[in-house]
Amino acid sequence: MDGLALSIELYYLPLFFNFSSIMKKNILLSLFSFLFLTTSFVYAEGDLESKAEIIESVFEARFEMPAYIQQNKALLFDATPSKFLNNGERVDYFWQFAIDAKEQKKKQIIHTFSETGKQKILLTVRQGENESVLEKEVFVYSKQMTLIADDANKDYENIIKRAGENGDWLHVIHLNTQGNSIRKQERFLQSFHGNYEFFKSSHQIVFYVQDFESTASFVRFYNNLPQDKAFSLKDKNIFILSDGDFSRSTGVINNMRKSLGIEEIFMMRFSSLQSFFEAESRENFLQILEERGQEYFLVNDDLRPSRILFLSRMISSFLSAGIPQSTIYLLLSFPFIAFLVAFNRQFVGITTFGAYLPIMIALSFFILGLGLTLFVASLVVSISVGLRFFFARIDLLFIPRSALTLSIMALSFFFVIWVAVKFQVSVVIPLAIFPMLVISTMSEKFIAAHLHEGFKVAFMYMLGTIITSFIAYFILSLHMVSAFILSYPEVIFLPLFGIFLLGRFSGLRITEYFRFWDLLSDTGAEE
Repeated sequence: MDGLALSIELYYLPLFFNFSSIMKKNILLSLFSFLFLTTSFVYAEGDLESKAEIIESVFEARFEMPAYIQQNKALLFDATPSKFLNNGERVDYFWQFAIDAKEQKKKQIIHTFSETGKQKILLTVRQGENESVLEKEVFVYSKQMTLIADDANKDYENIIKRAGENGDWLHVIHLNTQGNSIRKQERFLQSFHGNYEFFKSSHQIVFYVQDFESTASFVRFYNNLPQDKAFSLKDKNIFILSDGDFSRSTGVINNMRKSLGIEEIFMMRFSSLQSFFEAESRENFLQILEERGQEYFLVNDDLRPSRILFLSRMISSFLSAGIPQSTIYLLLSFPFIAFLVAFNRQFVGITTFGAYLPIMIALSFFILGLGLTLFVASLVVSISVGLRFFFARIDLLFIPRSALTLSIMALSFFFVIWVAVKFQVSVVIPLAIFPMLVISTMSEKFIAAHLHEGFKVAFMYMLGTIITSFIAYFILSLHMVSAFILSYPEVIFLPLFGIFLLGRFSGLRITEYFRFWDLLSDTGAEE
């Protein structure tokens, strides 16, 4: 506008001096009036805009609420955080619970939702001619559930949606199952502590897992809660979703039940989730399962082990005391690993570095994981070969040479730790030190075999040791094997009896049949 006025003045300036004095006065008066009105309009328009912005910034409907609210539970809604003008005019607050509901005039109001599902809440704040409306959406649930799952192939978003359609709030905890057994359980514990509030407020806790490391971790999590955070599970229902044979895992689940101090645990199929969402109570759920012919199993005091099964009762007490299930399983698996090592040596004919070393390497597979154990074993052999050629030029006695070799081997594990940290290998470093030191003893065995029988024989011994350990690890890491051993720990007497029978075996080994096949064939032909 100022530019426009200036251009008008410049245009009329040459003509101005040719007018009479009266005309000059009129023209000047008109120009000043035009400039005054234009400037006033611009300032007035800017003042209105600024005033509107101020009103908008200080006048606003506000209230806080949770995203999920339990059905039939009274909740206070407070409009105190709302902003209004300090102009002395009265401020009115109007609440609307549902779009078509009647407005309720209160600053603070207590409301109870009787229907489940998504509900609209509107707050209208009026002050004179000013009005601000805030709309929020809340999910009203009848039951709160927590699902612990390690199967990444399921469509959990659809499962959450199905639960919401039935008025249930389902929170899913996804477990990362990468890494070895001990590392997984440590990671599970961290995840459970991060979801503490959900466990505390949930009505039902559901496990859909491929193995029982997660259930064992949950027992540790619950039993090790500090006094100020402890909560009871007796008013909650625990469910286990299983696609396998219920009877194979009832022993482990029963140990879990007793460790948690609850009366029963439900075992059901994954396909029964819809019935689970529809049920209003425990009795109603059992009735729906019966009507639809869906399989389930109740784990309760009826499965209490006999007094004769002292090992089962002892392990149950250990689990209740918070002893990790992985530790118990490692001890129970020792006789089975020993049997497999003896079987491969005495019956199959696979030569190893004794019996102790293959057993310890198999246990190291459980603690360190397959990849890291093989890496450490390869490092041990490589350093052993290098030191063998180095010590060949130095005249050292056997014991000092072995001690020096083991010391250098132990120091080389700093490189292993660096690799684990650098590439974020899933392993607990403090727990990994002892297995690595045990594997380092293979260097002494390898050097002795290399010295007396040659490199080829030493390498075959090492290969046989690794293969035997891997077979034992592979069999005992199977889910059905671990579940069976943990459910019926008395079966550890079977491998002990098997080792005794192998000690009485005096026939040819399987590899010897292939080795002496020609001789046996000639002997058979002569007969």
